[in-house]
Amino acid sequence: RPADRLEQELKTIREEMKEWYEKYCNGYEDTLKIVSSYSGTDYNGRVDTAAHDCYNYIFPNGERGYLGSSGEWYVIYDHGNSTVNNALTKIGGTAFTNDKYWTSTGASLGASMYRLTFSSGSLAVGSYGNKYYIRPFLKI
Repeated sequence: RPADRLEQELKTIREEMKEWYEKYCNGYEDTLKIVSSYSGTDYNGRVDTAAHDCYNYIFPNGERGYLGSSGEWYVIYDHGNSTVNNALTKIGGTAFTNDKYWTSTGASLGASMYRLTFSSGSLAVGSYGNKYYIRPFLKI
């Protein structure tokens, strides 16, 4: 029956989306792993990773921030940067710039992470020594 085939196709799509979400939309868990496993310091003796900086950010509601994953960043980009920026500025926030932002998604263990270019939505590998923007995410 066509209805049975359609239901099976929808089930397959749901399973694939769940796998994608679990793999690419887990910035909170990624951040906790990075914070607990990396202890490198900068020249001032400060633990220096984008994940640490986001984790150490405390939102006004008392919640800790985290470094968004490549999937979470892409969801924001996909909703239109002008829409997101308009919403941010309306509530007194700072709009995103059309620059590169670190994600919590690893590209090569211990060597690099993905970064997203907000103006184009492109993901590329960024080496740890590079300086890109960060933006703490709030778990909701």
